[in-house]
Amino acid sequence: MNNSYTVESLYQEELYVLNPKVLIILPMPWEEVDESDQLLLAKILGSVKINLASVQILAYAEFRINDLTIYNPSKILVFGSRISDQKAPIKPYQPSIENKVTVLQADSLHQLDDSKKKSLWTALKEMFAI
Repeated sequence: MNNSYTVESLYQEELYVLNPKVLIILPMPWEEVDESDQLLLAKILGSVKINLASVQILAYAEFRINDLTIYNPSKILVFGSRISDQKAPIKPYQPSIENKVTVLQADSLHQLDDSKKKSLWTALKEMFAI
């Protein structure tokens, strides 16, 4: 019997490949977000091929990015929350790298009009390399 098989040939499925963690920061708990905003967030995430089950949603009206490092995120989407303790403020609707994490800040979900949605989509395409 030939034992020259490599590990790669044993596990051809990509079952063990985990996507990088995406954090969603909202200014209120998920239970308080109205249904239309929940649906909008699901559509926003769907546009970059992510679903609600694959992200972690946190509620902070104000936070520091350093405080989120315990979650080990690769990307943070901020909807309406304020980022404090920044040397330079993050420009809305422009992905920014802070502490090795890509951060995108946008208005609250209920404040997104057509113009802001287009800006968000442009930023998401850049952030997720679509």
